Amino acid sequence: MAIVAACKCGKKFKVKDELAGKAVRCPACSSPMKIPAAKPAKTGGGSSPSVDAADALMRFEEAQKKKQLSAEEEAARREEQNKLIASYDQMTGKTVKPGEKKKKTELEEGPLKKVTIFTRIADFFGAIFGTFAFKYIFITALAAGGVIGSVYLVKFITGYMSDESKPQMPREARMRQLFDTAEKAVMEKDWAAATKALDEIIQSDRKKEQHRDYVRLRKAVETKDPGDGGPPPGG
Repeated sequence: MAIVAACKCGKKFKVKDELAGKAVRCPACSSPMKIPAAKPAKTGGGSSPSVDAADALMRFEEAQKKKQLSAEEEAARREEQNKLIASYDQMTGKTVKPGEKKKKTELEEGPLKKVTIFTRIADFFGAIFGTFAFKYIFITALAAGGVIGSVYLVKFITGYMSDESKPQMPREARMRQLFDTAEKAVMEKDWAAATKALDEIIQSDRKKEQHRDYVRLRKAVETKDPGDGGPPPGG
């Protein structure tokens, strides 16, 4: 009766009974191995078949190899996952320095806040403001506003300089001109223009309030009666 021997390399082969318990070399890998003892003959009592120790050992070793491979694969997977997380944290600026505790997120700090209409509105406008189109429109509006503001500023400066550069009319000549304007407005019953001219006279010189022509013209404006015109203004 031949004996079935199994090497640790996985090779199985049959040997003669006389080699039972002896050390031989595996014909496949040349590794030294020991031939198991011959199986005892089955007795007729309906007993269960004997367990092949070599076959069981081989299955155990294969299971151990699979378990070891699974553990190595799991370790490799975890290492790859940690690398991805570290890479993401580095890109988003969330890298935790050595000795520094990681900040808790909103989910870790406490329960979620109740969503209200105000938070929904804030989220809506936040989403709009974060779009590229809004940023482009905002920058364009700023640029346009800057151009328009520059134009008005230049106009103001040039107008101011133009007014300053004009020759100033002598004070007495300006007074005569205002009296003539008020006189003409009263004759034409243009009370608004007359009032404006008289107000400018007082703003320029409060002493003119006692002037006979000013008193006459102011009275005509107040009564809305131009009268006979009176004597010409004497300034």
